[in-house]
Amino acid sequence: MQRSRWLTVGVVLALLTGGIWFWNYNLENTRARNSLEAGYQRALFSLVGHVQNLNTLLAKGQVTQDNGQGVLTLASAWHEAESARTSLSQLPLGRFDLTAAQRYLAQVGDYSYTLARKLALGQPLSTAEQDNLAVLSKETGKLNKDLQKMIGGLSSKPAWGTTGVT
Repeated sequence: MQRSRWLTVGVVLALLTGGIWFWNYNLENTRARNSLEAGYQRALFSLVGHVQNLNTLLAKGQVTQDNGQGVLTLASAWHEAESARTSLSQLPLGRFDLTAAQRYLAQVGDYSYTLARKLALGQPLSTAEQDNLAVLSKETGKLNKDLQKMIGGLSSKPAWGTTGVT
């Protein structure tokens, strides 16, 4: 009888210990998923902000008359494009195919940097280059709208396969 009692106590303690361990494991797993989700959301909203800034800077770059201001504007556009690429690289690749956006941002950044260097050397932008900036501004506006749609589609459910931030 005594042995049966000790066995029962041992089994109950083992189950209690296992239950507590499982509960703690599940809690830590949930926290990790929520943290990952928050990081993805932060990167996505950062990406949108950088793309909006890039769009504004490209529009300013095409109408800037002063070479010094043009250098600052286009160098800032290059910086925003690179920052957007950094934010984009923090997002998982599985849910959305953003490789075209990554390539586009790299090209816009490189072009902005090239034009900034040209202005820094005292050479004015040609009409074709100003037209290219107008086209890039328009395309960046489209990218911004696409990102806004993406955010709208994600707001109603967890975005990246996690349970969402609670």
